Amino acid sequence: MTDQEALTRALYLALIAPTEEQAEKAIKLSERIAAGLSPIQVETAKLEASTMAGMTVHRRRSLK
Repeated sequence: MTDQEALTRALYLALIAPTEEQAEKAIKLSERIAAGLSPIQVETAKLEASTMAGMTVHRRRSLK
């Protein structure tokens, strides 16, 4: 498993956690994993985790 895959799974667990305590543990793990990834990898993991959790994500467009 890659670090990006681990981040995706940790973020997914944070989203579906049944308790705040479990969500906080998953968030802390996600933060540790994300520290070693590029911003693009982190954003990709966020998008994949939200998709896995059945959430709709609206991405902001950059204005030029």
